[in-house]
Amino acid sequence: MCRHAAARHHGDAGRGAARQSADSGRARNAAARAADRAAAIGATWLAARARGVEAVALRDLGEIPLAEAAIAEAERLDRESGNRSAAAYHLMTRGIILGSY
Repeated sequence: MCRHAAARHHGDAGRGAARQSADSGRARNAAARAADRAAAIGATWLAARARGVEAVALRDLGEIPLAEAAIAEAERLDRESGNRSAAAYHLMTRGIILGSY
């Protein structure tokens, strides 16, 4: 690969990372809004799913403490509503989030 092609290649990688970060930021914001709206109308199942999506997006953004808080909320919501399977899934996701710290 010539020097100019290599420079273009590295520039593409930087733009890709920026695009992924922007996508994760949009996903985080959309999930947070969805969770808040679901909680406001008492849709616990939906609020828990949205907090889980928010947690993964926050992890992708490198916001590990916020990601842990979001996944803990998702787990709590499912545990309190009796959805033990989903609560266990969130607990597993929490381990993955903490493992990336």
